Amino acid sequence: RTAAGDSAAEIGIEGGRVLPVRPAAANRGTTVEVRDLFFATPARLKFMKGERAESSATSDVVKRIAIAFP
Repeated sequence: RTAAGDSAAEIGIEGGRVLPVRPAAANRGTTVEVRDLFFATPARLKFMKGERAESSATSDVVKRIAIAFP
């Protein structure tokens, strides 16, 4: 949500389909949450490491992008 805004907006994509934007409760700033990114890609599952390692690698990529494009 913006500093002047009363509510935030939630934007979702499910199965490649963009869902309608809806109001949400949130603190000021931007929050990005990714869930089930590879749910439709079973071949990817056999190459995945543990949940902690995958989460750490994903977090690292997001941080690098955030630093490069503030």
